[in-house]
Amino acid sequence: MIPLSDVFRAAYTDTDSSVTHSLSLRLEYQVGGYWVPCEGFTDFSEIYYSADYAAEQGDGKKLTTPEHIIAYIFWKQRLVFVKAAYFAQFCADAKGFGFTVYSFPSFGKEELCCEPECALPYPFSEITWIDDDFMDGDGSDFDFEAFRKIDAGTKYLNPKHFSVNQLLDYLLTPEMRLRIRRTQGEYYKY
Repeated sequence: MIPLSDVFRAAYTDTDSSVTHSLSLRLEYQVGGYWVPCEGFTDFSEIYYSADYAAEQGDGKKLTTPEHIIAYIFWKQRLVFVKAAYFAQFCADAKGFGFTVYSFPSFGKEELCCEPECALPYPFSEITWIDDDFMDGDGSDFDFEAFRKIDAGTKYLNPKHFSVNQLLDYLLTPEMRLRIRRTQGEYYKY
């Protein structure tokens, strides 16, 4: 398991935010091979990439398959989650935009963990953590308090094992988006 706090400590922060054009313009047309949908229209989007795509620029439909997702971007928070295999390339290609970039080995495998008491950067500090392993019948004591929360529909992540996709699903729930907006001083829903 990879502690989430280690991922944040190893993040790359681009302190130069001098670029005056959009990230999608840079990646899609100046660098090539990328498809960055919805910049300016949503607060979150995927970033697609294929080296073979450079010759076909302009038709993102061919590239928008799950295997081509190399990163997820939170526009307002200036955060990017990128697959480790593309980390150095993405940091170089997106230099000058002032993003904080986090590297992950994969997005689908449950290889992340988090100690509930560890200090996480915002918006990750707002996550509700519930260890639900007692429901797997692994012999551990039944946690009635945790079960009440789960049964009530509380959105949560298991701190012992979760994936980037599960983390993103959690952060993109309407309840979490509203909580993030209120913390930032903006009181409206997406």
